[in-house]
Amino acid sequence: MLSVGAYMGILLPIYLIIPALFGLVLMLIPVRRLADLTKMVFGVEENSEKETDQIIINFHGNEVNMENRLGRLKMVMALVSLFAMVNVVFIDGCVLSTDTLTVGQVCPNQPKDCFIYDSPFSTSPSESFVCSPGDPVIPANSSAYRAFCYRYILSGQKTIDILNQLGICTGVLSLSANVLWALCWMASQWWGLLIQFVLVIGGFVAILVIQFARVPYELLTLILVGLCLILIATAIYIVLGNQKEKIHPDRNLSIETNHAQIHSDRSLSLETNHDQIHSGRSLSVETNHNQISSADWNSK
Repeated sequence: MLSVGAYMGILLPIYLIIPALFGLVLMLIPVRRLADLTKMVFGVEENSEKETDQIIINFHGNEVNMENRLGRLKMVMALVSLFAMVNVVFIDGCVLSTDTLTVGQVCPNQPKDCFIYDSPFSTSPSESFVCSPGDPVIPANSSAYRAFCYRYILSGQKTIDILNQLGICTGVLSLSANVLWALCWMASQWWGLLIQFVLVIGGFVAILVIQFARVPYELLTLILVGLCLILIATAIYIVLGNQKEKIHPDRNLSIETNHAQIHSDRSLSLETNHDQIHSGRSLSVETNHNQISSADWNSK
């Protein structure tokens, strides 16, 4: 039986560190590759109508400039949210199965390592044991808060099991991409934006209430709900950020104009220095030539 620290050492890197590293890689890869990945996952196209060298993605009616750091961040947030969902579903189905049980609930169908906590603020379990299928995890007269049960299942997976789970992950990815499209459309309407703000705030409050109350829930379901709330927040950020850029187009034009002026001034300065150098060299060569000619004349 593994300790609770060992299980946390497996879960935390998988659920937190891997998606964070994935987002960091997306921020560092070339813009063209990020744009191609965005088009492939979300089924969006580049905006080819504008005469510009910049890569602009038409993300469900919202123009996202991939050359801009904020525009790149929007797409990275969307891709990381989807990757985190797929990651959680795959890990729970093929690597490490988890269950969250309360008073009166029985052990899962397979033996699992269970850890009982007396309160939501407990940092270490008060009891640990191997739960046999059908047995109550926490007795009805117990004052314990909740039990977390884990089982390492990767060694017992067959090829067909992994393929089935990959099929489920593909469905989750496709569904999440379509949900993000619907969320972006809703966020462009005032009533949809209001609903999404209520869902985000209410959702996080509900997660906190469930955590502190003795309400039965599945850990996987709670994590997916939290990721859905992050997806809603991402849609709001994409739409509101695009509207802000439309309201202040002169700011971007000013930045581009200043950028062009700086490059123009640099080019002019380089050309001036280049002409001065050539002029100085020509004058020096002529002076030396005249001095040599004068010396030859005097010698004669």
